[in-house]
Amino acid sequence: MSFSSFPSTCFSGFIALLIILLFQDTCHAKETTDYCAPSSCGKLENISYPFRLKGDNRKNCGDQRYELACESNVTVLYLSPGRYYVQAINYGNYTIRLVDPGVHNQESDCSSVPHNFASKNSFYSYFNPYVSDQKVDGIYGNDQWIQLLTPIIYLSCTNPVLDDARYVDTSPCIRGNSDSKGHTYAILEQLDAKDLKVGCKVKLIALTFWEWWVGKSPNNVSYTDIHKGLVYGFELSWMGGVCEKYCGKSLHAPSILPAT
Repeated sequence: MSFSSFPSTCFSGFIALLIILLFQDTCHAKETTDYCAPSSCGKLENISYPFRLKGDNRKNCGDQRYELACESNVTVLYLSPGRYYVQAINYGNYTIRLVDPGVHNQESDCSSVPHNFASKNSFYSYFNPYVSDQKVDGIYGNDQWIQLLTPIIYLSCTNPVLDDARYVDTSPCIRGNSDSKGHTYAILEQLDAKDLKVGCKVKLIALTFWEWWVGKSPNNVSYTDIHKGLVYGFELSWMGGVCEKYCGKSLHAPSILPAT
């Protein structure tokens, strides 16, 4: 039987069946992709891949390793050092800005201190403290990297430290021990063991954004400056890992920060 003699009703049925099959394939393709409509929580209105909100049961929405919680209308990320509030997500350079709950919205109260003890190496499971500064044709290269984190080290000392400008006195914001005989200091950037003064102990390590301090000397900052940096928060990158699949190029960010 020639095509011309094929009954019109059969031809119409064949077309209808073909449309149904194509529609089913298209729906299945959408269900198996990692894309879904963005979510929102509080001031964050575009939470999308690789992030997802906890409790979002939509199939294949985001990556479970980057799951966020929405608590009292605040976006929260749980990491190994503790709980952090999400201030912003930058999908242009693959960074997320976090702030410790202890200093969140506490710029006017310099006595507030972070709750979490964290270091530069606390986040390597799914994040990196580096980001590429190269972007060519929408693809990040892997030859130039800048650090995102600067540590702030809190120390309790039995005696005043007067011979090292890096030891920033935290008073009157934070005072010493309850017996008023101790002294509390904060140091911006890394502290080598040889530079730890006799009678001083590390009490807390917090993090701030590296670029906040560009152009400033660690020897010439006030504790008010340091506290403002804590309130701003710090950034982490999700380059590498998930980005290797979705950013157009395999990325291998450095796993060890340079000595400071």
